[in-house]
Amino acid sequence: MMALVAHIIPAAVREGHAHGAVSMEADQCKLKVDSYFMHFTGYQPQSSRAEFCEDIPEVGRTIIVLDFVDQSLRDIPVSVNLARDDGARTGDTMYTPSSILYIPPKKYPNGTIKIDVNFEQAGRYIGMVAIENGERNVAKFPFDVGRGWSLIRLLAWCLVLVSAAIGTFLWTWRRNAIAQNLPAASEK
Repeated sequence: MMALVAHIIPAAVREGHAHGAVSMEADQCKLKVDSYFMHFTGYQPQSSRAEFCEDIPEVGRTIIVLDFVDQSLRDIPVSVNLARDDGARTGDTMYTPSSILYIPPKKYPNGTIKIDVNFEQAGRYIGMVAIENGERNVAKFPFDVGRGWSLIRLLAWCLVLVSAAIGTFLWTWRRNAIAQNLPAASEK
């Protein structure tokens, strides 16, 4: 049992870190496009107050906020595309037939992009953020929608199974210990 848990958890952790340009740093999600950084935060106001960084726990209305870390990025046109991952290679093309949201390049003098999108279907998606600074630089990051917190669920189920196994072992051991002491007590 423990060997199974020891193999499953690292695999889930590796899967969770395969999110391209989005990373966790000092409790903040960061998105890197070329040499520029943005803070990335997601919310689902109808279901939870929790923030998320990578995968989106449920289908439905989602607010994604990109805050520019680099002041100079405020003077550069930025575009955003969210698309279903249909397996087709998009290269640096920002708009695809599977796009569910496309924001054409524009400057954000306040340094914040607020995206309000409704994910209607669970599945795999790709986010793309491009900066148009003489040439197009695109950061792509795959993410899942509506598949829950798989690592947390896995750990919770592992905890339940390990607790049940330990509980069963202790109950059986205690029952056997009592059964062995009963004949000795009745002989006295």
